[in-house]
Amino acid sequence: MRHLFIFFSLWVASVELLAADKDNMFVVCERQREVRWIRVFSSNDGKCKTVYSKEGYSQVVSSATFYSSCESVLNNVKKNVEGGGFKCHEATLANVIEIN
Repeated sequence: MRHLFIFFSLWVASVELLAADKDNMFVVCERQREVRWIRVFSSNDGKCKTVYSKEGYSQVVSSATFYSSCESVLNNVKKNVEGGGFKCHEATLANVIEIN
């Protein structure tokens, strides 16, 4: 018996394909060949972090007790990135595991 595990990440622009997770927002911003992303992570203790990635490097730009605070930071970063000519859209990040 053979088990095959395939792990991959997939950006899906349509929320209809996968249920959106309110506790983990993900925004992708594109300008020509450049891609940047902003993401809010919620932890089990109720706290959150906002992470911003550009040019292959990511950094935590905020951490807070309330999700709404991290969401506000995400929206501020998104506004600044869009001001630089990027087109941003909310996306769903999916992890898929296939077992045969």
